[in-house]
Amino acid sequence: VRFSKNILCCSEKERQELMLLSSDPKKLLVVANGLNRLFFETAQKSAIRKDNLLFFSQITPIKNLENVFYALATRKELDGVLNNIDIYGYGPKDYIDSLKNLAHHLGIDQCIEFKGAVAREKRVDIYDDYKYFILPSLSENFGIVVLEALSRRCKVLVSSETPWRDFEHSDMHVFKPDKESIYQAL
Repeated sequence: VRFSKNILCCSEKERQELMLLSSDPKKLLVVANGLNRLFFETAQKSAIRKDNLLFFSQITPIKNLENVFYALATRKELDGVLNNIDIYGYGPKDYIDSLKNLAHHLGIDQCIEFKGAVAREKRVDIYDDYKYFILPSLSENFGIVVLEALSRRCKVLVSSETPWRDFEHSDMHVFKPDKESIYQAL
């Protein structure tokens, strides 16, 4: 950081975090992410959308899927409601296997489907299939998937540990990334 001329940040949140490492905040520049034009085209599909939660991201511990699983189990136990989640993305096989084991242990494995990685050109169609999107991350520098989901008319549930905590939108609900807060958001 000290020897860099300039540092590009994806969000103001990331800039604020890097300011702790930099003696010159002027070299920290925010350059926002953008979306492919396909995300702004009118949907060609039917208006029937799945009630399942959609998760679309890299599958790693920082994405906090464990707490979503605990929240889903609590919702099943306390409310008698089964929420399904379809998980699109890629990650280490051993970590995905540990998530599958947790789902089985919690008795919610029938509610969770790992769909795998998806080609970029197929993403719009997938968003259009769902009503709800969730990003429960413990940290994000931007979280472009939130913008993608909103652009495709999904209701978004997003962690307060993202830059989206400062953004107001009628189709977005911000929650703390702990089990209880996720349960309440559901």
